[in-house]
Amino acid sequence: MERWPAHYGTAQNETRRVMPANGAFIFPDALGAFLHKKVVVVARGENGLVAVNKPVGVISHPNTGVASRSALLLAPYNLRRRAYAVIGGEVFLLNRLDEPTEGLVLLAQSERVAKSVRESFRKHAVQKTYYAFVKAGPVPAKSWHDFAVERNDGKSVRLSPGKEMEMRTNVKVVEKIQFGDLSCFLLELHPLTGRTHQLRFQCAKHGVPIAGDRIYGDFKYNKAFHGATGSHRLQLLAAEIEFDYTLAGKVFHFFARSPSTDAFLSPSGREKRADNLT
Repeated sequence: MERWPAHYGTAQNETRRVMPANGAFIFPDALGAFLHKKVVVVARGENGLVAVNKPVGVISHPNTGVASRSALLLAPYNLRRRAYAVIGGEVFLLNRLDEPTEGLVLLAQSERVAKSVRESFRKHAVQKTYYAFVKAGPVPAKSWHDFAVERNDGKSVRLSPGKEMEMRTNVKVVEKIQFGDLSCFLLELHPLTGRTHQLRFQCAKHGVPIAGDRIYGDFKYNKAFHGATGSHRLQLLAAEIEFDYTLAGKVFHFFARSPSTDAFLSPSGREKRADNLT
């Protein structure tokens, strides 16, 4: 057996399994054993529901199903079940973020919880808050309703205008900011649907591309933003998530906030915009 990487938390043989009263298996040490070294546990809810903060450069899951050292967990991934296979069971991935996006990802340590939370997502009953620094342009409308088509060649995904997928997002301009001569908006975004690249595509479509976006962005603006701030990264943060879910007839509430939010939004954070993954 391959020696377990020291930077992936506790050793394999420290993983324990506990049966709570509701009959769902919980693996309290599994995440510590398998999580990528730069991924931080933010909140632990009841029934084995966990929120972690994914940094830029870490992928939500391997596309091949084979374990990857760049993934959220160092474990094989089942694409059909949307779950990582860990010692003693599975860890279910409930939402995904693009590799260049930082922020909250939800994990469930039982299939029952995963099904319930996924149903909340399906009913658009999950409140998600993102923040983005975008190129200043026309003041955005308070809500966006767009359609797109997804092109996936197996290696990369790209959206273009079309009628295949509906996307809805509520938008708020928090403030206009100057980095020297460079102007940008700080947007608060509340996606009502959860499409791949949704916010990146919609921001670009509505004339306010996200700074640092290498697919949908304004490349001249990205260069200027890097010169003014020192950062190459995509300026998008999945900051908060809140929802209710039902399990065995009981309603549970869950809320999590990314520990990066205050730094992302603060003036001092903007001055230190240079990221550690440049």
